[in-house]
Amino acid sequence: MTSQTETVEVAVPVHTAYNQWTQFEQFPKFMKRVKEVRQINDTLTHWTVEINGVRREFDAQITDQQPDRRVAWMSTSGTRQGGMVTFQPIDSGHTRVTAQLDLEPEGFAENVADKTGMVGHHVKEDLQNFKEFIEHRGSETGAWRGSVEDGRVEDRGTTYQSQAAGTPGGSMPRDDMPSRDMPSHGMPGSDMPDTGRPAPGTPAPGMPGTATPGSTQPGRWSRPDDDLDRPL
Repeated sequence: MTSQTETVEVAVPVHTAYNQWTQFEQFPKFMKRVKEVRQINDTLTHWTVEINGVRREFDAQITDQQPDRRVAWMSTSGTRQGGMVTFQPIDSGHTRVTAQLDLEPEGFAENVADKTGMVGHHVKEDLQNFKEFIEHRGSETGAWRGSVEDGRVEDRGTTYQSQAAGTPGGSMPRDDMPSRDMPSHGMPGSDMPDTGRPAPGTPAPGMPGTATPGSTQPGRWSRPDDDLDRPL
């Protein structure tokens, strides 16, 4: 198992940095190896990534999420991995963002990246791109201010989208978001409960995150029967 930790300081308030990180479907805007992220429900996302020309898909489960503090996840298929992103306010306009990735390489691409030190480089690059993205915008594209403990939603909090998610600008509360009892708009044709986050291709609502002492484990591994290799 390899573990990489990188940190970046961003010139935005902690709630802005945290809210943007919870907009998973926006990740391809600043993570160049991430081609698509679909929000399946409040705690499950489906990823399509490409590493060294190899494209793979996998699911990731949110195990712990606390507004303006931290977001932790673990894989549910393919390569065993997990991680945590924490958010620590430096002052009213600056935030320290720390990303920890724990990975057990299995496929060729993962092993090459691990042995050549590219895993840490990828994490550092993604954080730097996030810094440039959120500082250029100046505000988040949306937010889901709920909390998750042990993989279960404890509080759905407040959901909102920015008035223009693709350009810099303010955000507006979303009081008209569907409840969890409504059919999901994240998976066409699915009767899965709605997440309160936007459908694929539209800005998703955001989540919070900063680490607390002793909270360093992203969660236990779950290894299903499928044999998908999960990329970095």
